[in-house]
Amino acid sequence: MKNRLILSFVLLLCMIEARATHIVGGQLFLTENKNSYYNYNIGLTLYFDALNGNPGAEDNQVVVYVFRKRDNASIGFVEIPKIERKSVSYTNQLCVISSTETIQITYATDIFLDASDFSDPEGYYIVWDRCCRNGTITNIKSPGDAGSLFYLEFSAIVQNGTAFHNSSPKFPDIEGDYACVNSPFLFNFGGTDPDGDSLSYRLVTPLQGFSTKDRPGIQAIGSSNYPKLTWIDGITNDNIIPGSKPLTVDYKTGMLSLTAGNLGLYVFAVQVDEFRNGIKIGTLIRDFQLRVVDCPKMDKPEILFKEKGKSTFYSSNQIVTIGKDDPNCFEVMVTDPSINELLQVSGRAIDQTQNYFSILPAQYRTTVANDTMRFQVCLDACFVTDDNRPIRIELIVQDESCPVPLTDTLVIYIRREGSENIPPVVTTSLSTSSLSYELSSSEGIIFEVTAIDPDTSSITLNAKGRGFDLADVGMLFGSKSGIGQLSSQFSWNPDCRIMNGDTSQTFTVDFITQDKACLAASDTTSVVLKLSDNSGKAVIDLPNVITPNGDGKNDCLIFDEISEGSCNDLFKDITIFNRWGKQVYYSKNKNQNWCPNAISAGYYFYVVQYTQKSFKGGLTVLK
Repeated sequence: MKNRLILSFVLLLCMIEARATHIVGGQLFLTENKNSYYNYNIGLTLYFDALNGNPGAEDNQVVVYVFRKRDNASIGFVEIPKIERKSVSYTNQLCVISSTETIQITYATDIFLDASDFSDPEGYYIVWDRCCRNGTITNIKSPGDAGSLFYLEFSAIVQNGTAFHNSSPKFPDIEGDYACVNSPFLFNFGGTDPDGDSLSYRLVTPLQGFSTKDRPGIQAIGSSNYPKLTWIDGITNDNIIPGSKPLTVDYKTGMLSLTAGNLGLYVFAVQVDEFRNGIKIGTLIRDFQLRVVDCPKMDKPEILFKEKGKSTFYSSNQIVTIGKDDPNCFEVMVTDPSINELLQVSGRAIDQTQNYFSILPAQYRTTVANDTMRFQVCLDACFVTDDNRPIRIELIVQDESCPVPLTDTLVIYIRREGSENIPPVVTTSLSTSSLSYELSSSEGIIFEVTAIDPDTSSITLNAKGRGFDLADVGMLFGSKSGIGQLSSQFSWNPDCRIMNGDTSQTFTVDFITQDKACLAASDTTSVVLKLSDNSGKAVIDLPNVITPNGDGKNDCLIFDEISEGSCNDLFKDITIFNRWGKQVYYSKNKNQNWCPNAISAGYYFYVVQYTQKSFKGGLTVLK
């Protein structure tokens, strides 16, 4: 169902009768629908306790309220239907515990936001106020009576008379993991921004709102200071989940980390601020809870590497040199204290677009305590070192520990010798890299281009015009690919159409060869083609007497030495008249001479016409 934002406040009595919900957490979202009349999608992602919550408390729709931030004035509300309901999964399904089961419910609808209603420079905010939370939460007072208020700020959709396009951050589905007491735990709570804006994360006290156990679903009230949950004694934002490493969030990535010291169910909130060009343009608060349980003690695996011929294991910042004739594979070991534990190894080349190495085998199951797994890291032909700089590879082993795998990481610096690549060379048959050409020439421009690779690698040969397309100006060149050596002919017959009214033009063509070796190398030769427009003669130099008597001497009026003119003043035609002004000859072809065998002797005159000027002259025919 699509809506306009309803610009009036209506008391929704049906919500007042709703029962407590055992809300686990969630967040609001507002996403732009580009090129659509319904220009935004608004919604709520809600996490609901499937074990302790009352199924009848699941709302088929929620009502969110919009306020102006400057004065907390009501803008309106939107009724949003439920569109999806699904169980929250675990990172490892083998780690499911009976005390935690969560449902993810999504409410969403398309709406139309009118720019005239959302242009205040201080922006707006959306809230959803609902009670109640889980009564077993450990770190807040009176948890069963505590409500949840979800909050999202957004900027004006028109700023300085221009449309401002923005969507709130997007977050992956939360996985229903739990933390083990006295064990390190990581929980990805970060997201991405559809517009490429930067995000910043910090822990805050969750909002409680104005809803109560007796009035769980109320009409939201605008406020600059919504009520917050009350921590139990000894809990602050610095130790929301206390322990040897209290709960923290990475302000750049949103990654949560902790080592909890006590069992329990802990609620927390992360404020996500959105920045564009250093200016904050949005805020939302993500609310969630994490259970800390007593888990069987798990020992993490360890990854080890010993270079051939050395007695000690590899340590960080050492460089492993692999010679030209050395084997392409080396052995790495993994140990794990646990029995019947599946170990998996993965790897990547740091700061490289591709890995160019393989790991075999990629997984192994231990059979005895402190079992050792040995696997091969094999470098392929394209794992090559550029400029003698080592390549860093990261090898990671993980086990089957619950709730998340325990891991160990080893970074190895590798320099591989004998991987030099001699670049290919491209040349032309021209004596210089610059060629001058007059448009009056009939030969055209023709030369050969040759590319040679000393390594006899597979190479390509291409041509590219600087600032122009070769085909658009009539240049012909066939791209080639092959091994070792390639040749291709360049040809061009330029004419006045490409001069654009100028008397000279310069075109630069780059001829490029590139090999397909792992360390790709290339070479470029540039040819500068200088075109000039030939100039017509100021005076037409024709004889004033001809004798068409058949003796083969001076029988015709010869035109072929008449200039073609220039691109701005081209030869057009030639006309001959008798003494009374009657036309006796006409031609547009200056290579067609006039031999007046069938006319009488006498005085004649001619007109040579160009596009901008003409030349006249007299002629006596003697017989």
